[in-house]
Amino acid sequence: IAFPDGTGICIHQDPEKTAASIARFSNKDADSYREIHAKFTLGMREFITETMFNRPLPPEEMAARLNGDLGEEVKAYNAMTMYEAVERNFEEAHVRTLFKLWFHILALEDDPGTGAFFPRVFSRMDRFSIVKGGSIRFAEALEECFRSYGGEILQDAHVSEVTHKNGKATGVRLEDGRTLEAKQVVISTVDPPQTLRMVGEDAFGPEISEKVRNFKPSPHAICTIHLALNEAPRYTAAEFDPDLNRAFNMFIGVADEAQLEENFNATIHGSFPPFPMGNGACNSLHEPSYAPPGKHAAFWWPFVPYDLTDGGPDAWDARREEYTNRLLEVWRTYAPNLDEKNVLGTYLFTPRDTERSCINMIHGSHHVGAYTLDQVGYNRPTPELSHYRTPVEGFYMAGSGNHVGGSINGAAGYNAANTIAEDLGIKKWWTPVSEPVLG
Repeated sequence: IAFPDGTGICIHQDPEKTAASIARFSNKDADSYREIHAKFTLGMREFITETMFNRPLPPEEMAARLNGDLGEEVKAYNAMTMYEAVERNFEEAHVRTLFKLWFHILALEDDPGTGAFFPRVFSRMDRFSIVKGGSIRFAEALEECFRSYGGEILQDAHVSEVTHKNGKATGVRLEDGRTLEAKQVVISTVDPPQTLRMVGEDAFGPEISEKVRNFKPSPHAICTIHLALNEAPRYTAAEFDPDLNRAFNMFIGVADEAQLEENFNATIHGSFPPFPMGNGACNSLHEPSYAPPGKHAAFWWPFVPYDLTDGGPDAWDARREEYTNRLLEVWRTYAPNLDEKNVLGTYLFTPRDTERSCINMIHGSHHVGAYTLDQVGYNRPTPELSHYRTPVEGFYMAGSGNHVGGSINGAAGYNAANTIAEDLGIKKWWTPVSEPVLG
């Protein structure tokens, strides 16, 4: 993270380098980081992986699997907000601001119970990656793999209805009127409310249907400002720590905890944030295929409202140029070399654009639904649907609206595949991830 006062903190894969960066602000916080890294990054990574790649357990059953002193400590986080979890472990303002912003970047809200994510966040803090050639290459690889096993993909073929008879899924009806019959199962990876509309409320019953209708998008969205550059951003804070110019993931936009809260209050109420903040990167620094030879490409994901108070979501179209200029101006205060000679092109991808290009992301909700206590783990999207099965036989849900939520990790699909294989009596040709037990 680069701060407007010209300082910054770097998270390294080497925990001692991270501790040294934090120690420039607080020796006590540096020691806290070392302890957290030992407990959660090293001590719980396997357990967290097991919780992700298994069906979510009811809270009381999960609590019973948290054994020993570490298990008791993890349980204590379950009653905290994410801010309380950060404040329990760190005391210096810059350090707290970094980790509070990090939690928000993972789409978490400062709500009761979100402190439970503290160990999970730290267990994954040094695990980031990008795809050679851009993220589209990952989608293309999945497509190629699917087709190699005989799969067929229909593009521009929106599903308007999941057909079912006598309580069993029979196929799907497309918007153009075509009907595709299912041999065994139908699987939805779209958001829960859209899934409900496709299958019909009668199929899920009134109680589950009401819960799914009330599935909430995130109270804030992100926009993406893309830059085509002659040279990579050079941050003023790199004079304080040169590693900032080589960071894989860069946080900018906020000076302290007060600005953090002010920004989210404004965003939640539909105002463009007074201090745009979020994370971004210059991927071409680490993978040259992201830009032409000798050039660079960078992006930044600041938090913004979907529904603007002065015009609603469609106001993003009218104000695209205004907000592009505003965000670039803010970015330049951190990286002054982003001047007219360096910036070859810009494009702002708004929350409205996100929703148009992927209707699964309601209100531009980049993790497909809010991460609040009533919408994570066993409650995602509802306790009755959290195991990837639905009341309709042969109809499953396997998207980001289920455990473990958004992000590119494949966990929801993997967990659904295990469930489907068990229901159909298919012998698994993979070794399932062990069930989670700590201690």
